[in-house]
Amino acid sequence: MDIGSDSVENTDYAATHRRIVDLTARVLAAAREGRDPAERVLFVMEQPAFASASGMAHTRAGLWWMIYHFAKKEGSFATVQIQHLKQYATGKGNSDKQAMLLAAERAFPRAGASNDNQADAAWLAAMGMRELGHPFEVSAQRCHPQHLSKVTWPQWVGEYRDAH
Repeated sequence: MDIGSDSVENTDYAATHRRIVDLTARVLAAAREGRDPAERVLFVMEQPAFASASGMAHTRAGLWWMIYHFAKKEGSFATVQIQHLKQYATGKGNSDKQAMLLAAERAFPRAGASNDNQADAAWLAAMGMRELGHPFEVSAQRCHPQHLSKVTWPQWVGEYRDAH
């Protein structure tokens, strides 16, 4: 899910709060769509960038914690450091946004990632699906699965993967 393509205005706190609530609801609705409520859900999110120079760091932190709060009630949670996400997608931990987007376009041509936020989301989903034993990359050459071991996955994920 792309949360970065629309700007959030910090000067209007009520509007910012509504936007955060709306985005959280969209994430949860996507997680619920088409699944049996008894199924376990794995949420995979990029870890917060504590040294971010973005002017929206405070707003993004609020969104991150809101999604985390409600996602924990619905399923399990794994966070991925940005350099591990980049290593998984490109093999390089210092890849720029354009390299991440290009890697996503090549690996998931039908996904239609049109910006770096969508590309990152596609790679996070790919990491989670591969860890669950259901890889959806086009080919193993398109990703670097050895970097999955750098993520702390919920215990049940490993049990699920090992049993299938």
